[in-house]
Amino acid sequence: MTWWLAGQARTPQQLAAEAKAPPRSVITVPVRFETLVRTATLDCRAEPSSVVPVPLAAGEGQGDPVVTALPVKNGHLIGEGRVLVEVSGRPVIVLAGRLPAYRDILPGARGPDVEQLQAALVRLGLLPARRPSGTFDERTRQAVARLYRDHGYPAPGAAPPAGGGTEERDPRSPAAGVTMPRRELLVLPRLPARLGKVATAVGEPARTGDVVVQSGRVVLRCAVPDESAVHGLRRGAPATVTPPAGRALPARVDRIGPAVRNDPPAGQGSPAPDDEPGDEPGREVTLRAGSSLKAGTGYQARIEVEKAAAKGPVVPSSALWSLPGGRTVVKVVRAGRRLEVEVEPGFEVDGQVAISTPAGALAGGDQVLVSAWTVREEPP
Repeated sequence: MTWWLAGQARTPQQLAAEAKAPPRSVITVPVRFETLVRTATLDCRAEPSSVVPVPLAAGEGQGDPVVTALPVKNGHLIGEGRVLVEVSGRPVIVLAGRLPAYRDILPGARGPDVEQLQAALVRLGLLPARRPSGTFDERTRQAVARLYRDHGYPAPGAAPPAGGGTEERDPRSPAAGVTMPRRELLVLPRLPARLGKVATAVGEPARTGDVVVQSGRVVLRCAVPDESAVHGLRRGAPATVTPPAGRALPARVDRIGPAVRNDPPAGQGSPAPDDEPGDEPGREVTLRAGSSLKAGTGYQARIEVEKAAAKGPVVPSSALWSLPGGRTVVKVVRAGRRLEVEVEPGFEVDGQVAISTPAGALAGGDQVLVSAWTVREEPP
């Protein structure tokens, strides 16, 4: 016991040495030269770029519209000239074009919608290949009559209104009164399209929205859960999208939707903090990624939100030292010496900061001080 006590004894000099702070420990990191990029990761779903509810209506004197035939199955492709659905015994025919059907086209009518109809009839081989006249003339009416006849329907016909049309017509012509009713025409900007929804059946009332067509190229629609995550995002920004299985695909931001606040209905719920109603604004970002996307599939997208103007020095935020007068410096350690270099901080990504410095002030591989502290060792 005596020998143990003797071993624990300390002289005043030993006690003072043990209580003395150890030398300051210096930690440095190398300066990296790179282009700092801030990205956002979003969950996306591949969907057609255009979703069109099909208007379903009956003609005058036919009563309430009823679905009488569904010749296209849900999920199947629809080509030009195809009958999509039959309402009260009359077809809805699909054609390609930029303008939606906005009026009944009567004999002698003129306009871009007539020119568009003529172009479709040429593609279907029902009109000679020539420059469309833009007039719903006898030749065009005969082509429309053939289109209906090929599908087993009588051509629609109606006497023109008083003063309507400018063409002198022969009432003995079999196509004299042929028209193109808008309720029997569905014009889509891109074909083939796909029947995306059928929420009705033969014999049921025909309601707009029960039949939905999906057209256009497949795009990625991405939900933005945090508005700050995409602050600074621009159209055309590059992205990488990854399917559940398979290789990553390059993509580009095609559209940045407006922020939409999800307010509760009047009289329901409680006001948000600071008297701001509803939840945080939601936003949708649309990406284009070539022709390899599969509709209905979920993808994860990594989008470039913000990028430094050029390649330059990047340091951790802990390497920035604030000095009196609003100056910011990094402390470069070279050959055991410390050199203060004044910098201008740029944007920060995950604790890394892009900085601007005088030309030649920093070089790749320079070590900058991030911390200096004293580590006190406890006695055993």
